[in-house]
Amino acid sequence: MLNSLLDAGFVAIARGLPEEKTAGVAQALYEGGVRFFEITYDQRREDAQALLSRCLNAVRSRLGDGMTLGAGTVMTVEQVRAAYDAGAAYIVSPNTSTAVIEATKKLGMLSSPGALTPTEAALAYAAGADIVKLFPAASLGFGYIKYLRGPLNYIPFMATGGVTPENTPDFFAAGVQVVGTSPTLMPVEAVEREDYERITQLARIHITAVRKGQGRA
Repeated sequence: MLNSLLDAGFVAIARGLPEEKTAGVAQALYEGGVRFFEITYDQRREDAQALLSRCLNAVRSRLGDGMTLGAGTVMTVEQVRAAYDAGAAYIVSPNTSTAVIEATKKLGMLSSPGALTPTEAALAYAAGADIVKLFPAASLGFGYIKYLRGPLNYIPFMATGGVTPENTPDFFAAGVQVVGTSPTLMPVEAVEREDYERITQLARIHITAVRKGQGRA
């Protein structure tokens, strides 16, 4: 799965999507070329696990194995298990938790914890992470990422937070292998209007930017 993710180079991050629109958005993204779809936990909600499970199941019912599904903003071992039971294939976190990484790997899922510093990135990878998420990436800057990649060039990195089609090639040039985003891909107004054609168009724009960053455009 890591090889497939590195080849795709892109993760669509669904944050705060209305439950009833999640499957439709996923379908639109799929038609635009997206193959990795992450649905995040809303940690403010008491029913966060049940909501995420329903959303994952809805997308899987619509697209089958066409879309590789993941869970994001995963903070606890319990949430790892719930995501796994709902069909998630990978786990993404904003932080580095060795307990979450270990639980993810024990269940055979791909692990992508978040890190900001060289210490966090190295610890996350040593704990079993498959790819380390740099977050918030745009705030770090491309120069920071290049310097980080110097001694840590053995660690695959994914950038999220402030990723756009315009800066995607710059992230790849700085040394990341995957980018992920939500706002420029699933605008609130397009979701509310169920303008799935617009979301498909935006997906194609993002995928084109990724291919350019990978030197494949």
